[in-house]
Amino acid sequence: MKTQSPIESNDPRLAIGQVEALRDAVPPSSAFALVRATGALIALANQGSCTVRSGEQIIKVPTGSLLAIAQGTEVSERVDDGEPWTVSYLWLQGLWGDALSSRLIGSNQGFLCVPVPALGVRSLFSEVHELVRSPRDGGGWRWISQLANLIGRVEDLAGPVTQDWLGKAAEWVDREAAEDTSTEALAGHLGITPRQLTYLFQRRLGVPPAQWSRQRRVRRAQAFLESGRSVTDVSERLGFANPFHFSRVFKSVMGIPPSAVQKSPGVPRWHPSV
Repeated sequence: MKTQSPIESNDPRLAIGQVEALRDAVPPSSAFALVRATGALIALANQGSCTVRSGEQIIKVPTGSLLAIAQGTEVSERVDDGEPWTVSYLWLQGLWGDALSSRLIGSNQGFLCVPVPALGVRSLFSEVHELVRSPRDGGGWRWISQLANLIGRVEDLAGPVTQDWLGKAAEWVDREAAEDTSTEALAGHLGITPRQLTYLFQRRLGVPPAQWSRQRRVRRAQAFLESGRSVTDVSERLGFANPFHFSRVFKSVMGIPPSAVQKSPGVPRWHPSV
């Protein structure tokens, strides 16, 4: 059985995101196929246990565990034998979900399970869950500050971002320029899903990975052209289909054809800090 009590849609507080408080009671041995989270999730397992798979991770979620899943993360679940799995969870979208998802993707590939969280975290979750389900008279704004506190506690549990994902992406694109530099291949190199990679690029740079990769390749091409290399040589070196394709891409990004760079080296670079 699933129950929910979302904050009313006309509430002005929803300018910073939507929040829903839900509860599920799932029979033993139930299984759920691979699904993709459309928002960030913070859950508390109240009874029973469940096995969750996310990518290469297979994690047991026993009673009392705190679970956090980033937007775009793909997970599958199987409730263990014995007793029903009952879980309470907060479904976060908008800025709430963005803030949590960014940290989870950067530090834990989008997935976090804390088997025995501190009592303070469990009680804070329970308070936020109840406030969202049944806002109390005179305390309707309290859930905002308490939810912010809860997200902060979960981010602390996730730990710091363990990799400079943008730096690693740049190194890989530069090294594999003549190979497959698609969004799928880059995501695989970083150990996250293509949807998660797109989310990170849009949030940090405001462009999708494919556009960033194309801009970076064109910037490298400009440097080669300025050093005296031919259009054909640069096209082959950076993995373009042919010189004509390279010229079209170069002009779409720089506004001038490659031949203009050979004649007038030193034209402004595209996003030199990227």
